[in-house]
Amino acid sequence: WSMGQCGSRTRQSPIDLPAYGVVGSSQILTLSYAALEQPTFDVHNNGHTYAADLSDGGFGGVVHEGTWYNLMNINVHAPSEHTFAGARMPVELHLVHKRFDSDALLIVAVPFDSAGPHYPGESDRSRYATSHPVLQAFLRTELPLPGKKVAAPPAPLDIAPLLQDSALLHYEGSMTAPPCAETVQWFIRKEPVVASHTQVQRLLQAEYNTTGGTGNYRSVMPLNGRPISVRRAVVETPLGTPVADLPVGVGSRVDFTSQWAQTALRTASQAVNIVKDLDTSVQSTARRHVQAFSTAAPAMASFYAEEAKKAVADAMRNVSAQVQASSRQAAEEALGFASSSARRGRRSTL
Repeated sequence: WSMGQCGSRTRQSPIDLPAYGVVGSSQILTLSYAALEQPTFDVHNNGHTYAADLSDGGFGGVVHEGTWYNLMNINVHAPSEHTFAGARMPVELHLVHKRFDSDALLIVAVPFDSAGPHYPGESDRSRYATSHPVLQAFLRTELPLPGKKVAAPPAPLDIAPLLQDSALLHYEGSMTAPPCAETVQWFIRKEPVVASHTQVQRLLQAEYNTTGGTGNYRSVMPLNGRPISVRRAVVETPLGTPVADLPVGVGSRVDFTSQWAQTALRTASQAVNIVKDLDTSVQSTARRHVQAFSTAAPAMASFYAEEAKKAVADAMRNVSAQVQASSRQAAEEALGFASSSARRGRRSTL
């Protein structure tokens, strides 16, 4: 596309990331991605990039400055758009997140490298590297032609290990394709992830074929004095992920009751945990949940629903109005599940 299609050059992306001199920070980026056993999604080719459409939800997201961003898609750039002290990586994945209450975006960029040749014509240095499961999500079937899409074969997908405890370079920028809106918070993994030569080569060749041999990266833009800081990625348990079991009482009827109670309490607790980094008062609520887990199994079925309501009510009173909008739905779903579990738990004792 023509450079003239983007009007502003004030805070454009991508940029060249320096090897040294980046300001450190104690701040974190909280990520909450679901590890899915059989996810279903389509891989699209829009003529510029390949993208996994995750907009149906259920894949999780991130919390940045007290605001929730949903993971909407993962798209491929080959070679990378961001450069590292002038050098490009062979592949860069963009995890595109959308703010829950606006069109603002947060993109986590993950560079990939391999021991083998990066570009057509390079000598083969090594073909012995482990395939990366997230890249493989794009490669389990033939990639679609421009303007087409294919269904990705169901297979386990866990995004969290890409970023767990990694250092992320943060700056404020823009989309890298028209209209290049300057509404993006960028977080780029500082160190590349290793993938196999075969994966990297397939994605590179596919992008070259789609774009007429140019690749789908935009030239780096001037920094214009924008600060670059370092954040630490922290992965937390997403809503709906099981936690450690509670002690189960003796006898199958009590066991069933206790198990349903456990599930309901986990769900309510996880709804509260979504916002725990945003208000310190929620931490005391979580501690009360832990105390509730020690309640004897026969009393659990009648206890957990009321305790869950108290926990969610406490959280809602203390978090900001902005966070309430994003967390209310999760909380209501937790309470609905708690109520259903209570009825099922009581029936199991009959």
